[in-house]
Amino acid sequence: MNEDWNEFDSISPYSDEEAVAALGKLADHPVVSEVSKSLFPKEKEDYLRNVLKNIKSIDEFQTLVMAKAVAWVLDHTAHNFSYDGIANFKKINGRFLALSNHRDIILDSAFMNVMLDNAGFNTTEIAIGSNLLIYDWIVDLVKLNKSFVVKRNLPVRQMMEASATLSAYIRDRILDGKQNIWIAQREGRSKDGNDKTQVAVLKMLNLSGTKDLKSNFEELNIVPVAITYEYDPCDALKGYQFQLKRDQSDYKKSKNEDLT
Repeated sequence: MNEDWNEFDSISPYSDEEAVAALGKLADHPVVSEVSKSLFPKEKEDYLRNVLKNIKSIDEFQTLVMAKAVAWVLDHTAHNFSYDGIANFKKINGRFLALSNHRDIILDSAFMNVMLDNAGFNTTEIAIGSNLLIYDWIVDLVKLNKSFVVKRNLPVRQMMEASATLSAYIRDRILDGKQNIWIAQREGRSKDGNDKTQVAVLKMLNLSGTKDLKSNFEELNIVPVAITYEYDPCDALKGYQFQLKRDQSDYKKSKNEDLT
């Protein structure tokens, strides 16, 4: 395994020490008081700010804040949340790579982590595209939530280097038993319901292997994951983008559209 973590610094989630500094900064963001009112309506307005300033680890952040946020989403937007196949995770010896279809930037992995946590498994680190990291507070928030960065929109040579680093990072985390990993099976959300795995993702995963193709994939303990919603949480946004593409020959997606 790679003992030199310098090559991973630009993509890896925050350490506990980095998290404390980021949480102190995030706590002072103006939106925190509004979020606090929604997540903790019975508490004082500065409740969440005080919680953030006193958190000492990533695990605490996920338990005290993110779990509450996901629970709020389920309580206010879902009539039912169910899952099966958890027995397949119990058969795995070591960490695993959850290779998932993709509908919503945040909810897909969040709901899976709820399932894992309910079943007593460690939550996953989450692959997130650099195109979404358009504000400093977003970078802080996703890296606090165990997300690592998939670099997008690079020149060909730099993209190959970034893919090799990403592949090495994923394999290192799994084989050294540090973390489970979640990654979408294709770049971007599926807009037409076609969930065929993108060949480029498979090629990226194999780049860091040192054995034959079969062995390289076997040691990642890949678990296929399928998530479905009664109503696509991004359906209106996707429909609007299809309309723009139809009506404007020179249409180009803005960075804020990636975020939504």
